Formats: sequence, structure tokens, C-alpha cells
Amino acid sequence: MFSVIQFVLFRSLILRIAFNQKLPYMGPISVGMRPGMALYFQGLVLQEAKQFEINLKTGQSGGDDTAFQFKPCFGQKVTLNSFSSKSWQIEESASDKPFTKGAAFTMIFVIKAEGFEVYVNGLQLCMFKHRLPLEKVTALMISGDVSMNIFGVIPVSIVLIFL
Repeated sequence: MFSVIQFVLFRSLILRIAFNQKLPYMGPISVGMRPGMALYFQGLVLQEAKQFEINLKTGQSGGDDTAFQFKPCFGQKVTLNSFSSKSWQIEESASDKPFTKGAAFTMIFVIKAEGFEVYVNGLQLCMFKHRLPLEKVTALMISGDVSMNIFGVIPVSIVLIFL
């Protein structure tokens, strides 16, 4: 669990920050991905939301592989999956429903050697084990019923202080 102070510090130390990007968003992760770093998101779930998704991809085209898809479906569950060799793999789900329609949230994907550890509003939600090589992840896609105020990369040295 992260404290409010830790979230404030995370936000102040983000590299490659993006503000209020129009969705759907597709862009590069130019610093690469490696264990110990994290992705930080601050947003607002739309009042009439059905779902939104965040995809960590191996490229910026629709057919590229997806190393991690994080997809909250309101009224159901949060689904977790990957896409490789032109097909979706075995879907996993998080048992909790951490998002509220019309409410703001803060989320961090901590990249660990074994997988992506997801925190929402300071609480650990899930761990999704790597299915594709982490070094192949080069792009971020965000779409759906969400307004993303801030997202960016937290460097390795900063994340390790908080773990």
C-alpha cells in the first residue's frame, strides 16, 4: 500500500509526462521498459462509463502484440490479458472493483521481474505475470470511457525507494 505522501512524491518525479491527451491515445514508451520502473496514471472515470483499457504494446499498429491489457468493465470485473501471434491469450481477472463512475483515480503499474503489479488509489489490485519479453514493449495505448489527466514513466531509482 502506498501513502498519500508517496503518491505526491511519485507524481513530482515522473519522467516523460503527458497531460490531458485526447483519447484514444497511442504513443511510444521511448525510455523502454525494465524491472523496477513504473507507469503512473491519474484520471477520471466518465459518469456513463462502460469500460476503458490501457495496453502495453510491442508497436503502434493495431496488429502488434500486447504484453499487458488492463481493462476495467463496469458492472463486471477488471480483465487482464495479452495478445500475441494474432490471438488473445487466456484472460485473467481481478476480483476487486476499484473504480467508481464519475470518480477520480490514481494508478501505478510497477514493473517487476515476474510481472506487472497494479496499484489503484494506493491499494494493490493485482499482479499480471509477463507473457511477452518486457524489452519488446515500446508503446502505450489508452482508450475508452476515461479522461486521463496525467500519465508518465517513473524511473527505476525512484520506484525502488518505495517498494
